[in-house]
Amino acid sequence: MIAGRKQSDGFAVIRTDNAKEAGSDTHLSSIYAWHFNAPHLPPRPIVVNQTIYGYDVRNDWLLVHYKLSNNSRQVVTLVHDLAKNISCSDVLGPPPVHYCFQRSEADSVSIIRTDYARDAGPVLVNYQLWKIAPQYSTPFVAQAQIYRMG
Repeated sequence: MIAGRKQSDGFAVIRTDNAKEAGSDTHLSSIYAWHFNAPHLPPRPIVVNQTIYGYDVRNDWLLVHYKLSNNSRQVVTLVHDLAKNISCSDVLGPPPVHYCFQRSEADSVSIIRTDYARDAGPVLVNYQLWKIAPQYSTPFVAQAQIYRMG
């Protein structure tokens, strides 16, 4: 079943909800991409059978956040260059998180990642700016980090 659709000028990205395994509470989804100039070709699977928290598309870039494993609380950040069909991924920190594109270029993308901690007292919000370039040996580079009390 199609659970969502996003697009850029050149690509359509579809999120599908997969059938649950018997006796499992895990909700698994997949992300597929099509190039508008090649609709006759099968879709490219980008993320398959994962608990996906969110995804977004900007220009030729796809940003996906999914659970590392059923036993983990860690969130994987995957960046995929749709034009070059290359990906990179990393665990950038603990949930709960929110990500958004800040800027996209031909060979890299910048994202802003926010997370927060709410123990006793005020909320501590962490803002991080990451530059990501899948073709480099160190694709994820932290550019800035700011903590704010709320």
